[in-house]
Amino acid sequence: MKSLIIGASGLVGGYLYKRFSALEEAVGTAFPEKQRDFLFLDIRDASALRKLFLEYKPQIVLCPAAISNVEFCQEHPDESRSVNIEGLSNVIKESKRSNSRLVFFSSEYVFDGRNGPYLEDELPNPINEYGKEKLEIENLIQRELSNYIIVRTTVIYGWEKEGKNFIMHMLKNLRQAIPMKVPVDQFSSPTYAGDLADAVGELVSAGHKGIFNIVGSQVINRFEFAKIACDVFGLNPGLLIPVKTSQLNQKAARPLNAGLKIEKVSGLIKTALHPPLQGLIMMKEEKDAPIYSS
Repeated sequence: MKSLIIGASGLVGGYLYKRFSALEEAVGTAFPEKQRDFLFLDIRDASALRKLFLEYKPQIVLCPAAISNVEFCQEHPDESRSVNIEGLSNVIKESKRSNSRLVFFSSEYVFDGRNGPYLEDELPNPINEYGKEKLEIENLIQRELSNYIIVRTTVIYGWEKEGKNFIMHMLKNLRQAIPMKVPVDQFSSPTYAGDLADAVGELVSAGHKGIFNIVGSQVINRFEFAKIACDVFGLNPGLLIPVKTSQLNQKAARPLNAGLKIEKVSGLIKTALHPPLQGLIMMKEEKDAPIYSS
């Protein structure tokens, strides 16, 4: 099968590219500039996207590409929607035209975080712009396509060049002895990117369709997650400053009591979805990460 990974230069995309290229023919794209062996692609450019589909003829399209900075989306909705809505709509259109199977990466942020952790069939109610954008695309996919997988995930960690995920950001700060405020009241399901890629690979290979929660197996607050990371990477937990989310003065509301349940996907795959301690150890010991950083 030919796989196209749109956004292969990012955290999730890098792990997906590693997983899918090891088994079959795969092409990856990068933005905002060409990176590694990936093709440059701006999904807002409908003609460029059409050309890529016509030339490559992918059977599987995996699309983790997005503007994922929650604060940016809240403050700049026009710009974020140009990618997260208009750009993804282009991907959906081309997937439908070419009869490709689309794998879209959504978020626990489609829920309001009042009664988590959530099952796949619970009623979404996003409380910020990022979550609203994800839900809008989920709904569009379900209206326009029959051959799709929607992956809901959250707090993804792993090695990445730009260091944007929470653990990479924490490692950078604490290695420089820079104190870091971490919320004690945000509960979620941290997810190791390697597990996420392997689980998606299994679902695709087995031909499964629909919505799936793919996250780590433990719901934990962000501060406790950070302390575990300090233990694993030998960092000073005294640099972590526990705060409530309200003290961070963020523009976008956060779902506080969130997290996702994984009974559905766990019954279909062999991949273990590790809790934070095991996942962070796997990350630390990883020597062939897609974009490795020591």
